[in-house]
Amino acid sequence: MLLDTASLYFRAFFGVPDSIKAPDGTPVNAVRGLLDMIATLVADRRPTRLVACWDVDWRPAFRVEAIPSYKAHRVAEKVPGTTGVEEVPEKLVAQVPVIVDVLAALG
Repeated sequence: MLLDTASLYFRAFFGVPDSIKAPDGTPVNAVRGLLDMIATLVADRRPTRLVACWDVDWRPAFRVEAIPSYKAHRVAEKVPGTTGVEEVPEKLVAQVPVIVDVLAALG
């Protein structure tokens, strides 16, 4: 099973209340939601293998050239000479390294 990890953690971030926090008070709603989604997928589908894929370049220039509206709803602002800047909430940005560490720990 291939996971579109960024898509899942964005969905988890907006779908799980930010009242879900680590003992130190750090929001972990995206982490918890992502792990819950993965657990549900594994239980329901029983894959023999699981790969968490990651978009390093979420809006590649060649796609924007072909389809200018490609993921345009995620662009916070236009930056001259670039394809724009992704709008990512600060509370989610802080959770991404935790997600990376958790997935690495899972193998």
